[in-house]
Amino acid sequence: MIKIKGDVSDMKKVFLLLILGIVTTLSLMAEGQNESVYPSKTIDIVVPSKAGGSTDALARIFVQVAQKYLPDAEFAVVNKPGSGGQQGFEYIAAAKPDGYTLGLIFTVQLPSHIVSGRARYVLDDFHFLNQILEDPSIIVVPKDSPVNSLEELVSYTKANEMTASVNGIGSDDHLALMLFQSATGVEFSVIPASGSSEQKATVMGGHVDVAFMNISQMISQHQNGEVKILAILGDNKDARAMDIPTIGEVGYDRVKMSGTRGFVIQKDAPADVKNVLEKLMSDVTSDPEFAETLEKSNQSFVYKDGPSYAIFMDNLQKEMESLYAKEPW
Repeated sequence: MIKIKGDVSDMKKVFLLLILGIVTTLSLMAEGQNESVYPSKTIDIVVPSKAGGSTDALARIFVQVAQKYLPDAEFAVVNKPGSGGQQGFEYIAAAKPDGYTLGLIFTVQLPSHIVSGRARYVLDDFHFLNQILEDPSIIVVPKDSPVNSLEELVSYTKANEMTASVNGIGSDDHLALMLFQSATGVEFSVIPASGSSEQKATVMGGHVDVAFMNISQMISQHQNGEVKILAILGDNKDARAMDIPTIGEVGYDRVKMSGTRGFVIQKDAPADVKNVLEKLMSDVTSDPEFAETLEKSNQSFVYKDGPSYAIFMDNLQKEMESLYAKEPW
């Protein structure tokens, strides 16, 4: 038999310290195990634009459906606007590659900042998860504008000084404007906006003469008679408003532009994290609720998988490099 000498109170203290040590060790082990299971903390979805715009709306629709497939996960939409998306893109690229910072990116701004030499990132900094939306560009004027067609816009602009709103220099809006000016010989006084919400307000308030935007941002206002969309800069008419001609129908087939939106994470994120997120993206985009909610918010669901979107982005950057060489922005 082993005899322990000492005061009984001292023995109790030793026993309590021993128990505390065991509990602490087990707690740390459990915490380590929990952290190894992804996701174990809030996943931020970074939107490189202001709250209230179409990209922000897409992020919130995604979260609504994603929680069905990762019910124990928490998501937070984090808006990082500035410089036509550049500040948000840089934040996403520089984030810790642990899967807790997803980016909802958009074109043509992502490669545009690279082409212009302003970006502190390159396309290879991102792992592309998917494309979710494709949103054709439009030309839109206030409801009280004397202009009622694209032909009238061209003739009126040649005779009068006209202001045009775009959502940032180097954006799809800006490039659409450049293509339109090149094709028609007109020239606008360009007024860059800091987001689609600001653009919408300036057009509806009659503070600019014309705006180059995306159809999702103005289709409801056109249907309600609050603005006039003169043309869609894509190949197809929109079933929601068949009165709007395509740009090809009015003789300017070379003036085509659209914006896309999709999800990325950092290229160095662990493979198991990428697998979880790619499965989540597949689940969400296959869910009828997701497509139906997008349709209700006037957003066009046009899906590409991650590898296809990466190829598209690389080709888009090459096209923009050619355009930038002719007319830098």
